[in-house]
Amino acid sequence: HLAPLLERMLAGLAERGGDPELFRPVLDVRPGYLEAGLEEVRAMYGSIEAYVSDGLGVDEETLQALREAFLS
Repeated sequence: HLAPLLERMLAGLAERGGDPELFRPVLDVRPGYLEAGLEEVRAMYGSIEAYVSDGLGVDEETLQALREAFLS
């Protein structure tokens, strides 16, 4: 769903003289990027749950509301 938006952003960059190919790797979603991020979270916090509560400071009430919103 985001690909068309990304392409419009990169086209706008090109219109202003920028090189969209320099930004594409940063804006892409690649399995390796996601895996590296998850590995770092686990290395620093031990779990995704600990990252959300300790790293992001999300309290249990907010976490429960997020679970209900996204998993229902």
